[in-house]
Amino acid sequence: MSPLVTNITFSHAPPSAQASGLLGWVRFQVGMFQFDSVTLRRTADGRLALSFPTRRDSRGVDHCFAHPVDAEARRAIELAVISALSGDGGLVA
Repeated sequence: MSPLVTNITFSHAPPSAQASGLLGWVRFQVGMFQFDSVTLRRTADGRLALSFPTRRDSRGVDHCFAHPVDAEARRAIELAVISALSGDGGLVA
């Protein structure tokens, strides 16, 4: 599966947040859907990963607004976004 990810933009997190692994926020389109407020994080093992926004209800349960349908779709979107950001003037190292 290879989703068409377009119109990728990136906003850097402040340096204080980057120390905890939050690199910034990504906005992009997949087909006719716009994804906003997706975070780009560096995991404890150094891998770059996207986190999709959620809403926490009154019982403390998180609910995703939108997210990839499976692990393969997540990897494909992450690869497209991270490759574009890495190749676009080194926004993400």
